[in-house]
Amino acid sequence: MEIITPTIVKLHYGNGTLRAETNGHVAAIEIVYEGKFNLRRIAGADWIIGQGAAKVLIIALKKVDLPPAFFIYTGKFKILSAKAASWEAKYVNTEVSITGLNISQKMDAKSEDIDVTSERLNHDYTFGRYRPPAYLNKLYNRKLEKGKYGRVLNTRKGKILY
Repeated sequence: MEIITPTIVKLHYGNGTLRAETNGHVAAIEIVYEGKFNLRRIAGADWIIGQGAAKVLIIALKKVDLPPAFFIYTGKFKILSAKAASWEAKYVNTEVSITGLNISQKMDAKSEDIDVTSERLNHDYTFGRYRPPAYLNKLYNRKLEKGKYGRVLNTRKGKILY
């Protein structure tokens, strides 16, 4: 396969899916985000996707075309910045766009970029409901209650506010 050096990578996210388009072959993508979300990888076996506290790394194991989507997510996921690299280890211009936001969150955009229907005007960066990882259910004797400042998790050693 001939390697095509990309000049731009466009990341599209929102409504629970992250996908990308490019005009070449991308070696890696780094995403800095804020929020809490559960990620389920749907890219093929040629891609590694790692999620950290504030970063998502997407790495190609070999020179392949981009998948239709990298992952689906539930919870709050807001991309703050993104970088992409070519197979020549050079940065590639990266653009990020989001679908499904309300008008006030896109006020700095052009009017033709606003793709929100009136039914979705109350949407924000959240898709679905974030649920703590399954291991917390086993780790703690979970008893949730609503407190004044959020949810309270009753454990054997006390209460945790989250």
